[in-house]
Amino acid sequence: MAQTSREKGMLEKFEEFTQMISGLEGGLTLKDLLPDAFLQKYTQFQNFEELCAASGTNIETVDDLSKLSDDVVKAKTQFSTTEEMMSKAVETYVASAFNE
Repeated sequence: MAQTSREKGMLEKFEEFTQMISGLEGGLTLKDLLPDAFLQKYTQFQNFEELCAASGTNIETVDDLSKLSDDVVKAKTQFSTTEEMMSKAVETYVASAFNE
């Protein structure tokens, strides 16, 4: 599935965000942004491994997110696109970081 320029822009922004905070101890992974609690609240997935299984591949990098089709996201989550899901994931992660 071809990415729209908006999705590509979001994925690039997400990559910049992860690079920016990679200087933090241990860095930040997609699994950090998509913890089980987030997936259980906003998707039909119980954990990150189920999300990967739905994509048909292992999702380890921002680029790998493109392997998760918007059709799967729309059918199995509360979101319409991968971009929308990741925006919420970043928002949730940042909010939780300030609440700790």
